[in-house]
Amino acid sequence: MKSVIIGITIALALVADAQTAFARDLAAKKVTVAATNDEWTRTGVEAKHGDVVLIVANGQVKVGEFLGSTGPKGVDPTGEGALEAKVGTGAAFKVGNKDFVIIDEPGMVKLRVRDSKYTDNAGAFKVLVLLIPAERLPVPETVADED
Repeated sequence: MKSVIIGITIALALVADAQTAFARDLAAKKVTVAATNDEWTRTGVEAKHGDVVLIVANGQVKVGEFLGSTGPKGVDPTGEGALEAKVGTGAAFKVGNKDFVIIDEPGMVKLRVRDSKYTDNAGAFKVLVLLIPAERLPVPETVADED
């Protein structure tokens, strides 16, 4: 019985150590993205090929006098006011309330509010950016074909 308790204690310690090591490798940043900023907001998260980046946003912004207020999804059908992201010099993509991307080209994760005129905007989105390094992702098993 004593050896079973010792074995369980060691196993729990190993799991806790693995979880701590995994958490140390994650990069999590909270960023405010102002609707008045016509430049990309740098998040401080540098992503490499194969990393997974999760983005979660909330808040309200006002985009112009006519469109009014919107959340991170933006105003349909134009998408004005939506939260957008890009990595490095890559193409922009709509995030909305939440999204994830597997990184192809490395670079800084950047965010902005989509609009064509920023001087009449107000408000901001609060955004959490979480990076999971590629080397921490599980490797899929190869399944042999049974034919």
